[in-house]
Amino acid sequence: MPPLQPTATEVPTSTLTPVAASTPVATMTPMATISDPPTSTSTPSATPTLAPTKTPAPTDTPTPSPTPNPLDGVRFVDNEDCGEGISRELLPAMELVIEHGDASHLVVVEVADEGHERRQGLMCRDAVPNGSGMLFVFESARTLNFWMFNTYVPLDIVYLDDDKRVLRAVRMEPCPRPESADDNSWRSACSTASIPYGSGSTALYALELPAGWLSSVGLEIENLGGVLFSW
Repeated sequence: MPPLQPTATEVPTSTLTPVAASTPVATMTPMATISDPPTSTSTPSATPTLAPTKTPAPTDTPTPSPTPNPLDGVRFVDNEDCGEGISRELLPAMELVIEHGDASHLVVVEVADEGHERRQGLMCRDAVPNGSGMLFVFESARTLNFWMFNTYVPLDIVYLDDDKRVLRAVRMEPCPRPESADDNSWRSACSTASIPYGSGSTALYALELPAGWLSSVGLEIENLGGVLFSW
């Protein structure tokens, strides 16, 4: 069959004029955002700033003054008799304490414990300062007798036994060379003068001190009973 003839074309329906788009609702301008009020925070009170404490300047600890050594005052005689054979070196020293009652006194003593040291002793000293002296130490106890040959300063001598108890004390006078005396007569004169200076009994130690120093600290050489000597 042949295709059928088309029928008349339908008049198209008129196109509707579009209605104007509805006017958009005005958008509200947002109001300024109100922030929540801040939680009230108490304003901290100003903390007073303490003025820094000044660090005191370091104070130097005062250095104690050294105790004077009385042996610094030793002086030697300068003459022909104090020349050859006389040592001008001080002997090793130590501290010795003298006690009586509540009082005590420190003495710096040279120690003569060798034969040649004991033979010279305090010969040729022009000064034996207060607070100093010489301690003679012997190998065994014996009766002792000191003389003052070629010695120029007066001395007090204290004899002690092996327990350091006082046996006897006596003052000894200088015995320099008499004018124009030869060696023999000089030695003889000093030997005779020394007769009263002996220990009187066996002693192990003899302590020589400047004459009068014991008296200056309240001690009398005639009465040293109960006085203690220690080192």
